[in-house]
Amino acid sequence: MSRISIIKDVVAGYFSITRNDLISDRRAEKVARPRMTAMWICRHETPLSLPFIGRAFNRDHTTVMHACERIEELRAADPLFREATDNLRVRARSKLLSAGDLTPDQKSMIERELTRQRAALVRMAIANPAKFERQYGELEPSPEQVERQAEGVGAAV
Repeated sequence: MSRISIIKDVVAGYFSITRNDLISDRRAEKVARPRMTAMWICRHETPLSLPFIGRAFNRDHTTVMHACERIEELRAADPLFREATDNLRVRARSKLLSAGDLTPDQKSMIERELTRQRAALVRMAIANPAKFERQYGELEPSPEQVERQAEGVGAAV
Protein backbone atom coordinates (compact mmCIF):
# COMPACT_ATOMS: atom_id res chain seq x y z
CA MET A 1 0.00 0.00 0.00
CA SER A 2 1.43 3.41 -0.95
CA ARG A 3 2.03 6.22 1.50
CA ILE A 4 -0.71 8.32 -0.07
CA SER A 5 -3.16 5.39 0.14
CA ILE A 6 -2.41 5.04 3.84
CA ILE A 7 -3.00 8.76 4.40
CA LYS A 8 -6.23 8.63 2.38
CA ASP A 9 -7.49 5.73 4.51
CA VAL A 10 -6.69 7.55 7.76
CA VAL A 11 -8.34 10.81 6.68
CA ALA A 12 -11.39 9.15 5.11
CA GLY A 13 -11.94 7.09 8.25
CA TYR A 14 -11.57 10.10 10.53
CA PHE A 15 -14.07 12.21 8.57
CA SER A 16 -16.44 9.28 7.83
CA ILE A 17 -16.21 9.59 4.06
CA THR A 18 -14.96 7.19 1.39
CA ARG A 19 -11.59 7.20 -0.33
CA ASN A 20 -13.49 7.83 -3.58
CA ASP A 21 -14.88 11.05 -2.06
CA LEU A 22 -11.30 12.28 -1.64
CA ILE A 23 -10.64 12.01 -5.37
CA SER A 24 -14.10 13.02 -6.55
CA ASP A 25 -15.07 16.33 -8.16
CA ARG A 26 -17.41 17.17 -5.27
CA ARG A 27 -16.82 20.59 -3.72
CA ALA A 28 -19.05 20.31 -0.65
CA GLU A 29 -17.19 21.26 2.53
CA LYS A 30 -17.91 17.78 3.94
CA VAL A 31 -15.60 16.43 1.20
CA ALA A 32 -13.38 19.40 0.33
CA ARG A 33 -11.95 19.98 3.81
CA PRO A 34 -10.96 16.32 4.33
CA ARG A 35 -9.41 16.32 0.84
CA MET A 36 -7.39 19.45 1.63
CA THR A 37 -6.38 17.93 4.96
CA ALA A 38 -5.20 14.75 3.26
CA MET A 39 -3.16 16.77 0.74
CA TRP A 40 -1.65 18.80 3.60
CA ILE A 41 -0.67 15.63 5.48
CA CYS A 42 0.81 14.14 2.29
CA ARG A 43 2.88 17.27 1.81
CA HIS A 44 4.20 17.20 5.38
CA GLU A 45 4.60 13.46 5.91
CA THR A 46 6.00 12.33 2.57
CA PRO A 47 8.85 13.47 0.34
CA LEU A 48 6.50 13.49 -2.66
CA SER A 49 6.26 16.42 -5.05
CA LEU A 50 3.23 18.67 -5.41
CA PRO A 51 2.43 17.32 -8.91
CA PHE A 52 2.62 13.72 -7.65
CA ILE A 53 0.29 14.47 -4.71
CA GLY A 54 -2.03 16.36 -7.04
CA ARG A 55 -2.28 13.41 -9.44
CA ALA A 56 -3.13 11.11 -6.52
CA PHE A 57 -6.17 13.29 -5.79
CA ASN A 58 -7.05 14.03 -9.46
CA ARG A 59 -5.95 17.62 -8.96
CA ASP A 60 -3.33 20.04 -10.23
CA HIS A 61 -0.23 20.89 -8.18
CA THR A 62 -1.53 24.43 -7.65
CA THR A 63 -4.63 22.95 -5.97
CA VAL A 64 -2.33 21.12 -3.55
CA MET A 65 -0.52 24.40 -2.85
CA HIS A 66 -3.83 26.15 -2.17
CA ALA A 67 -5.02 23.26 0.04
CA CYS A 68 -1.84 23.43 2.14
CA GLU A 69 -2.15 27.21 2.54
CA ARG A 70 -5.83 26.93 3.46
CA ILE A 71 -5.22 24.23 6.07
CA GLU A 72 -2.45 26.35 7.62
CA GLU A 73 -4.88 29.30 7.82
CA LEU A 74 -7.55 27.12 9.45
CA ARG A 75 -5.01 25.71 11.92
CA ALA A 76 -3.94 29.22 12.90
CA ALA A 77 -7.53 30.38 13.38
CA ASP A 78 -9.05 27.36 15.11
CA PRO A 79 -7.28 25.55 17.98
CA LEU A 80 -9.68 22.60 17.77
CA PHE A 81 -8.94 22.16 14.08
CA ARG A 82 -5.21 22.36 14.86
CA GLU A 83 -5.59 19.57 17.44
CA ALA A 84 -7.64 17.48 15.01
CA THR A 85 -5.05 17.83 12.24
CA ASP A 86 -2.24 17.08 14.70
CA ASN A 87 -4.14 13.97 15.76
CA LEU A 88 -4.57 12.95 12.12
CA ARG A 89 -0.85 13.43 11.48
CA VAL A 90 -0.05 11.20 14.44
CA ARG A 91 -2.44 8.52 13.15
CA ALA A 92 -0.96 8.76 9.66
CA ARG A 93 2.61 8.57 11.02
CA SER A 94 1.71 5.55 13.07
CA LYS A 95 0.22 3.77 10.05
CA LEU A 96 3.18 4.77 7.85
CA LEU A 97 5.55 3.48 10.49
CA SER A 98 3.77 0.13 10.71
CA ALA A 99 3.72 -0.14 6.88
CA GLY A 100 7.48 -0.63 6.99
CA ASP A 101 8.45 1.34 3.88
CA LEU A 102 10.39 4.01 5.79
CA THR A 103 14.11 4.47 6.24
CA PRO A 104 15.56 3.97 9.74
CA ASP A 105 16.03 7.75 10.09
CA GLN A 106 12.40 8.39 9.15
CA LYS A 107 11.23 5.72 11.61
CA SER A 108 13.31 7.23 14.38
CA MET A 109 11.99 10.73 13.67
CA ILE A 110 8.39 9.48 13.60
CA GLU A 111 8.81 7.52 16.84
CA ARG A 112 10.18 10.63 18.58
CA GLU A 113 7.31 12.74 17.28
CA LEU A 114 4.71 10.13 18.30
CA THR A 115 6.17 10.09 21.79
CA ARG A 116 6.01 13.89 21.92
CA GLN A 117 2.39 13.90 20.69
CA ARG A 118 1.34 11.22 23.19
CA ALA A 119 2.95 13.20 26.02
CA ALA A 120 1.07 16.32 24.91
CA LEU A 121 -2.23 14.40 24.91
CA VAL A 122 -1.54 13.05 28.40
CA ARG A 123 -0.73 16.56 29.66
CA MET A 124 -3.98 17.81 28.11
CA ALA A 125 -5.96 14.96 29.71
CA ILE A 126 -4.47 15.77 33.12
CA ALA A 127 -4.89 19.54 32.81
CA ASN A 128 -8.47 19.48 31.54
CA PRO A 129 -10.12 16.03 31.71
CA ALA A 130 -13.58 17.29 30.69
CA LYS A 131 -12.27 18.97 27.53
CA PHE A 132 -10.18 15.92 26.69
CA GLU A 133 -13.17 13.61 27.06
CA ARG A 134 -15.34 15.86 24.85
CA GLN A 135 -12.69 15.86 22.11
CA TYR A 136 -11.28 12.35 22.26
CA GLY A 137 -13.82 10.32 24.21
CA GLU A 138 -13.32 8.44 27.42
CA LEU A 139 -9.84 7.24 28.26
CA GLU A 140 -9.32 3.49 28.21
CA PRO A 141 -8.32 2.27 31.66
CA SER A 142 -4.84 0.80 31.89
CA PRO A 143 -4.51 -2.92 32.71
CA GLU A 144 -3.31 -1.91 36.19
CA GLN A 145 -6.44 0.19 36.76
CA VAL A 146 -8.67 -2.68 35.63
CA GLU A 147 -6.84 -5.04 38.00
CA ARG A 148 -7.15 -2.60 40.93
CA GLN A 149 -10.87 -2.16 40.24
CA ALA A 150 -11.35 -5.93 40.13
CA GLU A 151 -9.49 -6.32 43.43
CA GLY A 152 -11.60 -3.56 44.98
CA VAL A 153 -14.84 -5.23 43.85
CA GLY A 154 -13.67 -8.61 45.20
CA ALA A 155 -12.72 -7.10 48.56
CA ALA A 156 -16.12 -5.43 48.97
CA VAL A 157 -18.03 -8.71 48.61
